[in-house]
Amino acid sequence: MRSRQANACVPRGCTGSRRIGRPRDDRRAERVAAEPLCVSIGSLELTQLGARRQPACLIYYAEGPLAEFPLVQTGPVQAEELVSLASGVQQLPYRWPAPPDAASTESAGAGTCAGKHSLLAQRLDRVGIRSAPLLVVGPLAPALWPDLVEDAAGLLEVHECLTVSTTWAGPLVVDVTWHPAAVAAGLPGLDSDWDGRSDTRVAVDPVGPGYAVDSDRLRELKEKLRARIYSEAQRERRDRVLAEIAVRASEL
Repeated sequence: MRSRQANACVPRGCTGSRRIGRPRDDRRAERVAAEPLCVSIGSLELTQLGARRQPACLIYYAEGPLAEFPLVQTGPVQAEELVSLASGVQQLPYRWPAPPDAASTESAGAGTCAGKHSLLAQRLDRVGIRSAPLLVVGPLAPALWPDLVEDAAGLLEVHECLTVSTTWAGPLVVDVTWHPAAVAAGLPGLDSDWDGRSDTRVAVDPVGPGYAVDSDRLRELKEKLRARIYSEAQRERRDRVLAEIAVRASEL
């Protein structure tokens, strides 16, 4: 009889030290045995997974590559992974103008709020953490620069961040727009002590509701919302002020 081998429940794209054996007919979940097992989950490497280390973690017997294995992780592990991935994207400098997609942002090593959150959403999805775009309306110019607040003359901006769906804290607002030095200088965003279990600060001071939108129609819906917020003439002023914000933020 061919022996069965157990493998820890690992998200898509992760690697483990054992191959998955033949499936059980009833596909029942069984508790992880106490024998040593090494598993890499994104940037985290866990060893000695077992009943004592991860009492709530379940495994299945299944055929096929490890990449097709279902995700079952405990809250603390995924919270740490969320912090790691969000902090990694936050490190990228803010740049405007720039394309709003993940690939361009990753290639350039910098990006707008749209591009940086698109990249974060992509990286979260790879480890089984789901997210959705969140549009927030707030003042265009940060209070950090009073002269730009005056120049903006009350203009609002349609800002983009994420709602991240977690199993340990429910939905979380995550905003990685400003890099750490900019946040330390006074721009609102992800603080250095964030633990992945609460909302981060948003890069603009929200005015009114936020808008959860379908990612497939994000660009279209964002433009329609912008058309409600400012006119084409006002958009010229908005672009000028935003360009100066990007320059100043890059110098922080």
